[in-house]
Formats: sequence, C-alpha cells, structure tokens
Amino acid sequence: LHIVQQEALSVSEVEVWRAALNWATHQVQPVDGIISAENLRMTILPFLKHIRLCTMSTDDLVKEVFVNEILTLQEMGAISRSFAGNTESHCSAQICTITEKRERIGKLKTFTLKYFFNQYGSCGGGIELTTKGSDIELCSVECKAYLSEGYDITISIAPLSVT
Repeated sequence: LHIVQQEALSVSEVEVWRAALNWATHQVQPVDGIISAENLRMTILPFLKHIRLCTMSTDDLVKEVFVNEILTLQEMGAISRSFAGNTESHCSAQICTITEKRERIGKLKTFTLKYFFNQYGSCGGGIELTTKGSDIELCSVECKAYLSEGYDITISIAPLSVT
C-alpha cells in the first residue's frame, strides 16, 4: 500500500494498476477454482483510493481496468465523466479522483566514469553521479565487469558542496 501512496513513481499508472491487480489475484482464495470479481474487489479495495485511474488513457481503462469488472458502474461513470471535465460528480469514496498524473522519477543516464590507481598500481574504476534539484532512487546495483573475478561494490551518498 505504501508504494501506491507515493506522489512520484518510476512507472506509469497502468503499471501500478497491473501490479496491484497481480498482487490481489495472488492474495484471493479461489472458490471452486474461480476468482470472482467481487473477491478481487474486496482484496484490491485499499489500493483503489490511491491508484490514479483518472490519469489513464481510455484505451488502458477499457483494456486493463473495466474488463476485470472490479469497479462499480457508478465508479466507471465517475471516471468517464472526469474525462469530460466533470470532477464534481457524486462518486464512491472508494476510488481515487485525482486527475493529475504523478511525478515520474526518471532514470539517470548521464554519469562520469572515474579511474584511479590503488596501492598495488592496478587501475580501478567508479561512477560518479551528480544531480541538482532532483532525487536519485537506487533500486538495484549490478556490477558487470570484463574480468570474471568478484568485485566489491561500495555506494556512498554525499551532498554536493556549495561553491
């Protein structure tokens, strides 16, 4: 639930929906081998207040959201009316009515490769990431090296010095 409450994410809202639906599908106990839309709705309900359905394209809504029959007719109508600019409709308090897209956290693609020599004279390397006025979220670090031997990775984060 914490993830869908964030104001900024690195994925689109349809990907947020898919992840929540996938999680809910794995949480629901099938009855006679069938997962009902009602049981799925009850499981995904805490997330609906935070998934910005009104920011999705109509194509994504139809193909990804409405097809699952999780939302009520009133909720689907309220989302449809939001596309027409009518945000003051009487709607279920169960869904998110925010029409502004979340801020996107992008991947930093620019970096500086740093070379240095250690006490044994061999060359090592490092990457220096510098940003100003933005955040960096480190999700995973993978070390791919020319040599097959193991490497230690150290990540240090420090504020930029003011000059």
